[in-house]
Amino acid sequence: MATPLLRADARRNYERLVAAAREAVAEEGPKVALDDIARRAGVGNATLYRHFPTRDSLLVEVYSADVGALSAAARELLETTKNGQALRAWLVVLVEYLICRQGLASASLNTVGEREDLIGNWHEPLEAALSELLTDAAAHGTARADVKPAELFIMANAIATVAESAADAVTRIFDIAFNGIAPR
Repeated sequence: MATPLLRADARRNYERLVAAAREAVAEEGPKVALDDIARRAGVGNATLYRHFPTRDSLLVEVYSADVGALSAAARELLETTKNGQALRAWLVVLVEYLICRQGLASASLNTVGEREDLIGNWHEPLEAALSELLTDAAAHGTARADVKPAELFIMANAIATVAESAADAVTRIFDIAFNGIAPR
């Protein structure tokens, strides 16, 4: 039986691995070398594989952590941004995230396959956050009331995809797209 001290040490290693993986994936994409992640976390390969027996299991955890960070960013923006501007600010964060993490969501979804619980765990908090942001923006007259969260996710993904071939146009395309959700 593991002692509380060993469990705490294992938890710290787990958290360091997830943090290192998030950083490495942001820099190098989902195909980053696992040895590099272990090195960044300051642990050996055996520790990495004890917590994450496959690359896919690690990617699922990275994506889950990212979803939590995006949800927290939405809450923070709702608390700190005035006049319905939190939606725009969060969509900028989302697009930047999607640009940096190209392929991570797809790699994670390939991993989970039929694990509907994971997909729901990822999408529900983001959709809830986006719904709150939309409600706030509509109440302040900065977004149309008929805009749906799913439409904004599609818009953000499309803008992030543009970055692959026309990175210098992302800001202008974002502005044009965001103006399309403004009340008429």
